[in-house]
Amino acid sequence: ALSYKIFGISEWSTRIVPLFATSGSVVLIFLMGSKLWNLKTGILASLLALSLPMNIYFGKTPVHEPLVVFFVLLSFLAYLYLLSSEKLIFKIWFIVALIAAHFTTWAGFFLLPAMVLVLIIKRDKFLVKRLIPYWLIPIVIFPLYLIFSYLQTGSLIGGDLLGVFLQRSSISRELQPTDLNFINYLGKIRLWFFSLYSVTLALLVFFWFIYHIMKRFGKADLQLLTLFFFGIPYFVFFPNAAFINSYLVIYFMPFFVLAGSRAIWSLVEIKLLKRFIFLIPLILFLIFFERKPFLDALNKSQGDKFAVEVGWAINKQTNLEDVILISPFKISYSADKFLRFYSDRKLIYSDRDDIEHNVEVLVDTDSRKFEIIRK
Repeated sequence: ALSYKIFGISEWSTRIVPLFATSGSVVLIFLMGSKLWNLKTGILASLLALSLPMNIYFGKTPVHEPLVVFFVLLSFLAYLYLLSSEKLIFKIWFIVALIAAHFTTWAGFFLLPAMVLVLIIKRDKFLVKRLIPYWLIPIVIFPLYLIFSYLQTGSLIGGDLLGVFLQRSSISRELQPTDLNFINYLGKIRLWFFSLYSVTLALLVFFWFIYHIMKRFGKADLQLLTLFFFGIPYFVFFPNAAFINSYLVIYFMPFFVLAGSRAIWSLVEIKLLKRFIFLIPLILFLIFFERKPFLDALNKSQGDKFAVEVGWAINKQTNLEDVILISPFKISYSADKFLRFYSDRKLIYSDRDDIEHNVEVLVDTDSRKFEIIRK
């Protein structure tokens, strides 16, 4: 809203918000790496973040995810300072950032459970108890959201809260992608990670896990697991959304770059490799250029422009109360975020026409044509 107030309503003023959030996340990753380990870990982690297609392309995409990642990192950094000092400024920082994360999107609710899980692994009952008061934040915020929804729409689940939940989860079989099964799901998630993080970085993170399993996790590395556990729930509770939208792997971005940075420095510190300091720029080079053809293809495809065109047409030719069915289902794989944003309508993706709706949108991505049919 502030961006629209200052710059007016436009695509640019929309994209500047996630762009600022992504830039802020890179800075927070640097601060976090420096706080948990040392300056060199923070610098390398931030350089890794800057080299990823995940951030270069999707960091400016007008969706909630870059913003919630920023607020989650802001919360987690405050939490790290709280562990060493109970100054009031750190408590206020933690509370404000945590509230912002919870208000941004559902993933904001996953940070506190991730913190508690790590503390349980550490068997730190004292810190678990210290976190109890902060659980009031999600407990209070969710009812407040329902009350706000009721005041705005006359319904506690107004804004199609239930419909969005069913579409993102796998509870409703009618709204589940036709090719979604356990094997395909794992294959698609692997593809997202390798495409947006690179095989090189994925192997480094795997090395980090093996290295610390063999040598045991230090205190700082256990804290890093918090960001790993934060990324998991969305893929467990909302498989439909994760199967469709590649950019949702952004929830693992902070963990990947910090674990990757730690893995690289661990390799360099191995006795036989100490002289091979050039490995660091070489690995950065590999990560960036490994996925550069993929990044170039994303930038040149201009597939987003067609989705924007369809979304605008839906917005202009339909009413707010319409229920809109879009087919084929596969269009949601790449266009969902743009169709929802620019249409500002309740959208259902399906290859079936027996789902309740009053407007149908037939899309042909090959010919880049579409038809809007009112029933």
